[in-house]
Amino acid sequence: MGACIYRKRDIIMSEEKKELGVSAEDYKEPNCPFVSDFYEGGPAVEPIPVKRVIEKLDELLYDKNDVAGARRHLEYWERAAREGNDLRGLLTVENELMGFYRQNGTKEDAYLAAAHALEILPLLKMEETVSGATTYLNCATVYKVFGEPEKAADNYERAKKIYENNLDKSDRRLAGLYNNYALALCDLSRYDEAERLYGLALDIVENDAGQKLEAAITYLNLADLYYAKLGAERSDNDVFKYLDMAESVFDDESVPRDGYYAYVCTKSAPTFKYYGWFITAQNLTERAKAIYERS
Repeated sequence: MGACIYRKRDIIMSEEKKELGVSAEDYKEPNCPFVSDFYEGGPAVEPIPVKRVIEKLDELLYDKNDVAGARRHLEYWERAAREGNDLRGLLTVENELMGFYRQNGTKEDAYLAAAHALEILPLLKMEETVSGATTYLNCATVYKVFGEPEKAADNYERAKKIYENNLDKSDRRLAGLYNNYALALCDLSRYDEAERLYGLALDIVENDAGQKLEAAITYLNLADLYYAKLGAERSDNDVFKYLDMAESVFDDESVPRDGYYAYVCTKSAPTFKYYGWFITAQNLTERAKAIYERS
């Protein structure tokens, strides 16, 4: 192994780091990484600091609600991973980009990130791994959000088989998969299958004190399921029950009032508003605003 060296990329991208408002300490590894070959006889690899990239992303999104900054941040590290031949780091960034673009409604960018991620998996021989399953899940969620539930269901099913074969039954990643898969099934009017998956998700998150917000999200999803399955009048009791259960989670003082809480409040408020729970929707919006303002 050779000593660490500066490359032309470091000089070019240093100005972008200034624009992002970060210091060198934010992204340098504790020990300077050696340049190594990813494959024997292959191109040299300069890894990106994945853990720190994700931590900074969470800070921008959940603590500061800085959407523009989060986009610059991810696209910067996407270029860094490509130029450093870091396929593993690039796969992580493409997965994060899928979620970011999806949440901000940029379909073309989201589909491109999904395509890039799927191209990387066979290069890393990760198609049947848990990381590969997470990529299928993220791709599926992109397809679901942008109106291709059948394509989404195929990818969720592939992820489900890998997760269930490799993860503990109480793993929170399974709960996330079940929730998202069920949403796609609801779009396909496969309500009984979707309800079963929501039940599996609740079996996990209701027994995990750190997953109360995920339970609230599932309750809101169930309210939507019953409304779609039974119609407005026949679903009234079920919708009220699940909205009440979700509200109790948001009011639970043991749930940390942090950036993630604010994020979930922001995403959940429209559901309460849709069903006429205007005070709850307003309370959640105000709580999120107060958290963001003090961050």
